[in-house]
Amino acid sequence: MKKKTSKIVDVILTVAIILCACVTGVLLYRNVCYDEILVSGTSMETTLHDGDFGLMKTTNSAINNIKRFDIVIVKVDSETSNEHDIIKRVIGMPGEQIKIEANGDIKINGEIIEETFLTVDKSTTFRVNGYASLKEYKIPDDSYFCLGDNRGVSSDSRNRGALSKKDIEGVLKVIYKENCSEKDSSACRSIKPKWF
Repeated sequence: MKKKTSKIVDVILTVAIILCACVTGVLLYRNVCYDEILVSGTSMETTLHDGDFGLMKTTNSAINNIKRFDIVIVKVDSETSNEHDIIKRVIGMPGEQIKIEANGDIKINGEIIEETFLTVDKSTTFRVNGYASLKEYKIPDDSYFCLGDNRGVSSDSRNRGALSKKDIEGVLKVIYKENCSEKDSSACRSIKPKWF
């Protein structure tokens, strides 16, 4: 009887140790490879909303494998020379030629790209005297041309130029809370995670 009880205790301890190791591993991976973000502003509506919470992946492999239409978080200088983060969608890749037509069509290397995620009038994409407006703009080899989904209100590569890869802090992977109160993040409404 003692041997049987001892075996049961050993099995329970082994399972508990394995579970603790798994949970610790997951938490370490999440804390080392991901950072939490809070969306501020309306430049990415209707994909993202002011007050949304999510996770960005910050590993070198995530930043080295950015694809067109990924959503990235970038550190930029503002007019007041204070650094802050912006969240935008990658439209043009390093080395590509990009041109924005007056009707809002975006041409990459002469071909119009389809932007199925846009819910606003795409003619708001065109910006007089903006980078790539009516003339081809070559994206530097270490940079990306990034735009907000809510083009009418977004400050992005049209006025900043291409955004340098070295300033990219991470790639958005999931939004899991939305419509939070700025004063009380406990008032966030959990949602079915939206994966990117």
